[in-house]
Amino acid sequence: MYTAHIMIDSSLCKACWKCLQVCKNDVLAKVNLPFHKHIKITRGNNCTGCFLCTAECNFGAITKIIDGGKKLRE
Repeated sequence: MYTAHIMIDSSLCKACWKCLQVCKNDVLAKVNLPFHKHIKITRGNNCTGCFLCTAECNFGAITKIIDGGKKLRE
């Protein structure tokens, strides 16, 4: 058994919103500030660890976290 979730680096997010389109659990939301658009985690407890969002992000803005802090990059 493991715990899985994601971490967002908003400085890498290009606001393409592809991760929003693939997340079926409403974990993510848009931040639409005029000069700083990015994604944020709003319902982290809804994350099932499917990591579709990380696979969809071409900019490395979403990182997989497994077992309380171990970062996984692909």
